Amino acid sequence: MSSAQNFTEAWNAAAGASALGGFRSCGRAYVVIVNKADRAQARAWCKANRKIWTGAQGHVPNAIYCGYDNASGVELGRAEAFALELKARGVVAYMDAMGD
Repeated sequence: MSSAQNFTEAWNAAAGASALGGFRSCGRAYVVIVNKADRAQARAWCKANRKIWTGAQGHVPNAIYCGYDNASGVELGRAEAFALELKARGVVAYMDAMGD
């Protein structure tokens, strides 16, 4: 089970990341939370930190919105770094994107 501290630490650690993996695209960057047990904590963390939680429906369900990438690679890189930081803290997550 995750904690708000895990999400905060992972977000802060990923904040300085830029263009990891060479991703470059115009579109929205997300981090999908895989385990149901972690989703409630992710949703609460998003609410407390004014982040967007997508909910169970939509194009990218059960995800934290990380920003819009305008072909810079920065937001996609941060989303990838955020997912990797969450994984290091025991939260099963991965980066996903929805292009324009």
